[in-house]
Parts: sequence; C-alpha cells; structure tokens
Amino acid sequence: MFFGSTPKVIGDYLYQEFQRLNPKRVFNPFAGAFAIEQIVSKACPSAKILSSDVSLFSSALGFYFANKPNTISIKDTAIELVPFLKDKTDSESVAAAVLVFSDLAAYIENAEKIDYYQKVANHIINNFETYFNKAVEKLRKIKGAIHNLDYYAMDAVELLKQVEPGDVVYLDPPYFQGGYEKMFKNLPNYFDFKEPKYTCIDKEKVVEYLKTLDKCGITAYYKCLNTDDELPKNYKLSMVFQHKYHACHCIYTNAAEPTMFVKRYDALKETVKKYKIANEDLTINQNTKIQIVRVDNDVANHYRMLWIKKAEIKQANYSFLVLADKQIIGVICINSINAVKRAFGSDFKTDKAIIISDAASPMTKYKRLSKLILHLILTKDFLYQINELTLWEYTGFTTAAYTNNPVSMKYRGLFELVKREELKEGNYKFKLIYHSKKMFNSIAEARDEWIKKYAGD
Repeated sequence: MFFGSTPKVIGDYLYQEFQRLNPKRVFNPFAGAFAIEQIVSKACPSAKILSSDVSLFSSALGFYFANKPNTISIKDTAIELVPFLKDKTDSESVAAAVLVFSDLAAYIENAEKIDYYQKVANHIINNFETYFNKAVEKLRKIKGAIHNLDYYAMDAVELLKQVEPGDVVYLDPPYFQGGYEKMFKNLPNYFDFKEPKYTCIDKEKVVEYLKTLDKCGITAYYKCLNTDDELPKNYKLSMVFQHKYHACHCIYTNAAEPTMFVKRYDALKETVKKYKIANEDLTINQNTKIQIVRVDNDVANHYRMLWIKKAEIKQANYSFLVLADKQIIGVICINSINAVKRAFGSDFKTDKAIIISDAASPMTKYKRLSKLILHLILTKDFLYQINELTLWEYTGFTTAAYTNNPVSMKYRGLFELVKREELKEGNYKFKLIYHSKKMFNSIAEARDEWIKKYAGD
C-alpha cells in the first residue's frame, strides 16, 4: 500500500529545526503522505498544523487525520469489485479503501497487458478485508502521531493566504509536473471526489513566494532537488543529502542561524567472507568444475566494490558468486521485473531479466574472463534458476552499459544493441541497452565455447 515517505535523514533534520524554533503554527501546503505533520507533532506538540493538498489520496487521509467531514465516497464500481465495501461511508473506512486501491487500481489497469498483475489484483480482491484491516491499523497509528491538524482540500496558493508573521512554512512542491495525476490517475474510477483546481507551482512562482514570505517575516524551508543559485539572497543552503550518485535533496531556509547538515548516502553494505579468490595459478579447461552459487547481496557487494571501479554500483535483488574449482572468478547480480521497470522506465516492456553486475576477477591470467561470466549467464541452467527465484518466465537477459563509446565491445557477439541514449549528466556519454541473442544449453557448453574462443587471449 502506497504511503510515501520523507527520507529519515531529512525528517531528522527538520525535527531538529522545528524543535529549535518551536513555532505556534506550521504550514505544509503540499501534504502528500503527511510525514511532515508527524515530524512537527513530535518536535513541537502544541503547534497548530495547517496542511493542504489537491489529490484524492491525500484528501482521504487528511479528512480522517483532521477529523473533518469527508467529501469522498466509494463508487459502485469499487463495490461491485469488492462487496465488502458496501455501506462503508465513514472517513476511516474511505481512507483505508483509498489506501488499498492506490495499489490495486494500478494492478487492475495493467492486468490485461501482464498476467502477473492480474494475479496480484485477484489476490488483493480475494483478500481485501485483510488488506483493509491492515490499512486501518496503519492509519490509526499515524493519526495517533499527529496533533492539532487542520486539513484543507485546496490549492497550495489558497492555503498560503492564511500565513502570518511568526509562522513557519515548509515548501516542498512536486518536482515533476503531472506526477500526482499519474500516480493516482486510476483512483477516480472507484471514488467520487471533486478535486479542486490548482496552480502549477513552477520555479518562477517558487522564487516569488519565497520572496514574499521573507518580506512578511515568515520563516520558510524550501526543499528541492540539487542546489539552486537562483533563489532569493536571504535563503541559505542549510541541508544537503546526497541520496544517489548524481542527485541531492537540498533545503534552503531564511531561518536565523539554522543547523547546517551534510550527509552522503551509503551506496552498498558489504560482508567479508574468507572465500578463496582465484589467482594466476588457476587454469580453466574442460575438466574445470564451474558453479554459480547464490549468496547474500552483502557478500556479493564486497567483490563488486573490490573489482569495479568505474560503474555506479546499485543494490541487487539476487546475487551469485561464480566458482571455478571452488575459487571465486566472478560475481553476477540480477534484478526482477519491477526493478527492470524502475531502471528503464515504467513503460519498458521485456521478457528478459536484467543483469546489473557481471564482474570478473582481475586476479587471474585470463584477460577475457569477463566474457566467460557472460557466457555462463547465457545458459539455460542459470535462466531456469532465475525463473525459479523470481516466479517469472524470462526468456533471456537484458542489461545497460554506461560508456563514452557508441557501442560496448564487452557484449559483442552475445548480445544485440537495442537502444542508445545520450546522457546529459554523469561521467558517461551513452546509456546502451543490450538484449541477449544467444543461449547455451548448459554451463559446461558455455565454458567450452569460451575456452575455444578466449582462453588463449
């Protein structure tokens, strides 16, 4: 069930600032999933919180948390799908139903395209009361953590008309236009709600509001992605949290003497085991026993960080060590279908599992050992293992290569280039999408093919 979240690092920082200022009123014109309201309530319990949002999702939650009259009702389409919802009209029930449908509606929309989504949708529908009760429990816990909330289903611009000197405003407008509409676009199919008209808060309007707030003696915290040199001069960068390789969460404020905070995310966790790594003494021939053994991601991460120097290493769903006569020669990391969609975009459709790491040890005498790792991945033995783990019928593999060259020689012969994208940020010019075009019957066949072509290099 979607509930969104403010990263803990940002939440901890704001908690310190709200506690330090101890304001009488805090405004959050973009309520979202009400994480800020919980932080304010904990930092300064007596503060009044005024929040607003325009989405059906946030309004269902806001009416319930603020004990305000509920203007959202469940449509017959939802009741026909889930008869359990008949006569559920109170704000708690509506909020719980919206919370469950925030996931269910998306699965239903994609059910005709992807069989897996149909199965998940059926499971939620058949067990709806269980999901509903979990949603109620979750909502009650959060409601108990929020105090003195006044929620409005209105445009942020309208809420900000109520601010007065001495108030604190947390300004966190949507980064991507149409983001909320896309996320919750299916909810109106199942719920009646007259969504208010709203103003598109672009960069120009942000600057305008920050100037006005500062001029009126109102303390503001503005959260944005990456640093911004175009903000009014009284707003200083007070918090930077690097949450991925090329992006930071930043907070600017006109508060007097704010706490200064900088933090970098921990890319990967690792666990060091006393496994034997193959060295120059290893000879790979037709008698060499090759194994692909599943290990914890933290174990695989140790070898990835040891051997990979240029790539932006990301966490995997499934990790494996490649052994030659019980000595480590490589690491394989695979992600599932949902990770594929996140990596390549929500519209990316594939019947191929994604390879996110195929690192080879640099400590053997074989210069083309990386080709052996790829040969071993492209086997029916390994594909069967992935299908069993993911419960998905993949027919092959796909991967992304980041490079300054228009093609990658590493994947030549085994994969085909299906897409080339020019990058606007980062250290590389191109993102290349490759699909496997070859499949070996067994690990032994893949080993022997590599020996024939590359062992002598």
